[in-house]
Amino acid sequence: MTFELMPAPSPLAQKSAPKSLPSSPKLKTPSPPKKGEDKNALKAAPNPPLKEPPSPLKPIESQSEVPRPVLSRGLLSQQIAEVTSGMTREKTREVSQKKIVYTSKVKEHRAVVAAYEAAWHDKVERVGNLNFPEAARKEKLSGVLVMAVGIRPDGSLYSAQVQTSSGHEVLDQAAREIVKMAAPFAPLPPDILSEVDILVITRTWRFDGQDHLETRGAE
Repeated sequence: MTFELMPAPSPLAQKSAPKSLPSSPKLKTPSPPKKGEDKNALKAAPNPPLKEPPSPLKPIESQSEVPRPVLSRGLLSQQIAEVTSGMTREKTREVSQKKIVYTSKVKEHRAVVAAYEAAWHDKVERVGNLNFPEAARKEKLSGVLVMAVGIRPDGSLYSAQVQTSSGHEVLDQAAREIVKMAAPFAPLPPDILSEVDILVITRTWRFDGQDHLETRGAE
């Protein structure tokens, strides 16, 4: 038997021999769900819920409320009376500071005041006869009343006060309404503003029961 001698590999050849690289793992593609299988089962497990901050609309507990003072009925009534009294004094002071003058008491420019009063009288009668009270017309009421009308410098109505009643509230109220409908009037003459803040015209009103109204200077 004959033997053949094989040459041994050199150490350099052993070192240079390439090593086999590890194979990369194959990714498994998810298989499509089978019929009847719940699709939600393929979803990943939900993350743990995060804690939400407290809602700003909720009142913060543990805050102590400031106690409100308890007002008795007597104390409340006293405070209301004090406020009302203060308002009344202020209104009285405001009125007292105004120069409220009747036409008959104007010292200067009497002719100017007389002309203004005549124009006022014409307007009130015209408006009153065009708007004669329906209730007085139906019942054919007649009566005489005296009313004082206050006029501001700009011609706006300041007051309308029945000083002597006709005996029929329907006629008294009708006179007030007629004055309101006729307002505003002409501005007060500039010549009298130095002595007058409110000019008061006092007239006698006569409803004759025949759908007619007339006014004349108060007697």
